[in-house]
Amino acid sequence: MDKLDTMIEIIQKANNIQLLREKVYPIYEQMTCCKKEKNQIISQIEDSNKNLYILLSGVIRLYYIDMAGNDITRFFGTEGCIGGGIDERLPYVAETLEDCEFLVMGWEKVKRLIGEDVYWIKIWNQLLQNSIRYKIYRESCFLTQSATERYIDFKRIYPNLEKRVKQSYIASYLGITPISLSRIRRTIKEEK
Repeated sequence: MDKLDTMIEIIQKANNIQLLREKVYPIYEQMTCCKKEKNQIISQIEDSNKNLYILLSGVIRLYYIDMAGNDITRFFGTEGCIGGGIDERLPYVAETLEDCEFLVMGWEKVKRLIGEDVYWIKIWNQLLQNSIRYKIYRESCFLTQSATERYIDFKRIYPNLEKRVKQSYIASYLGITPISLSRIRRTIKEEK
């Protein structure tokens, strides 16, 4: 399997979409490979994002800064995550939690491709629907689930991520303290 096929497989699995190799190849040829080391800030609050990123390897975290200066994890990106592409000032920080490899393409090129081919309009629409589903899921979790239920869902949605990121990041993603997360984990282990 070559790099293109590997990339397609990673994207399809992460985003629950089907990609055609013959449609992806011309775009893949125009993308630039970018590597970032662990613990690097990719973008700051108020940065303008003029690129589309596909995460091929590693883990990233997006987080907000609250009024007290605490960071609150908004999202974890793992292999196959597609991000950026919004030409707006960002309200969050993006950082690498592991060494990462991305494919990058300018947002203007992406918009042109989407506008020129119905295939890419359909793919973009699927990606937007996935984003909306995620947003609704996150909101409903905080309104209807206990912290324990949110943790169990986190483990289902992000299998093995718990071994790759700091527990404090997971706790902030769940809206709880690290101490509460430790209690929940201990209770779940005792119940098994």
